[in-house]
Amino acid sequence: IDHQLNLATEAYLASETQYDAQTNSIVAPRILSWFRGDFGGRRGIIELLVQSGRVPADAPNPRLTFGDYDWTLSLDA
Repeated sequence: IDHQLNLATEAYLASETQYDAQTNSIVAPRILSWFRGDFGGRRGIIELLVQSGRVPADAPNPRLTFGDYDWTLSLDA
């Protein structure tokens, strides 16, 4: 189960996270902001994004912002 959860996390972060190397900025999913305490705050979120390969490990103190959350339902499954 842990492996499946890790795969789902990586897929979600890959689709919802943008890193711009020129501006050294991250736009992360809004849900990470809502539960930032669970992730260890700003630093913990950045570490998660580095570990998942969304942000380079050598990125010097990237600017972190959060995207909008899409509240619409996709029922075309």
